[in-house]
Amino acid sequence: MIAFGATAECECHRDATIRPALTVRVVDMSHKPVAGATVMLMHQTMPYSALRDWWPMETGSDGTVAISELTRNERVSYFVMHGVTEHAFFVCAGKAGVGVEIVRAPAAGTSELVLHDDYQDDCWNARAYRAGGDLGWSYTARELTEARSQVERLPADGHVPTAPR
Repeated sequence: MIAFGATAECECHRDATIRPALTVRVVDMSHKPVAGATVMLMHQTMPYSALRDWWPMETGSDGTVAISELTRNERVSYFVMHGVTEHAFFVCAGKAGVGVEIVRAPAAGTSELVLHDDYQDDCWNARAYRAGGDLGWSYTARELTEARSQVERLPADGHVPTAPR
């Protein structure tokens, strides 16, 4: 029995998905597959909206890329404010001369990204992944312009997914 106000002496852990199993299909405005497009899967943790992991890929000749699930053991504190990490995912796709799109990704399944506007290496811009609380969030031309006003480039060389805390 635990007295009111006391906490259990417990170290709880869980396996959390940090990279969902997804199939990403990239198409142009006429819905034709885009081969050779950059695809970036971004893992964000909340609270604090920290960008934790990212995986750059490239679409094949059919405009798709298959992403396998990856989990990580993490410590949780169920009765502590902010003690249970929430995970969110974004997918960015872009190709010079074709366009760009960034969407909040589902926890598993298939996402189709329709490229629009112009691509300026936006998938590598950490500022592009700052979404509000709207889980249906997708990119607009205004948000694209705002993200480009302050570029915060993600490190490309030697990136290893972060270790659990």
